[in-house]
Amino acid sequence: MKFSLLAAAIVALALTACGKPQQANPESIEGYGVRTEEGTTMDEERAVEGANSGVADPNKFNLDHAAQAEELADKAEAAVGSTADATKDSLEAAKSNLDAAAKESSESAKESVNDAVESSTDAAKDGANKTLDAMKL
Repeated sequence: MKFSLLAAAIVALALTACGKPQQANPESIEGYGVRTEEGTTMDEERAVEGANSGVADPNKFNLDHAAQAEELADKAEAAVGSTADATKDSLEAAKSNLDAAAKESSESAKESVNDAVESSTDAAKDGANKTLDAMKL
């Protein structure tokens, strides 16, 4: 405890002797807050710029190729629109093909069922006729 108290006293004495606490005070620094490039303070710069809305001002940007960018954006939008139209046409064609295939498959199944029923009916008639013929004898 004695040593830490002694060490703290020595550090305080050394800092006071070197002027470190005063150097740490911003007001004591010559030219504190002056921007060396323009010679104005940050507060003066902020006052000239106005209130910060948090939104970028497009008028402050250098837009050399703004017209070209807008033209490219229009072309991209047109390309997206044509791709969407082509996709829609493809979907409609696929739906039409599926409808035709389903109709053809349905008709084919109907014919197969009719043929099976007809052959089963013919077989049942033949079996009944044979049974009747056998009973007559």
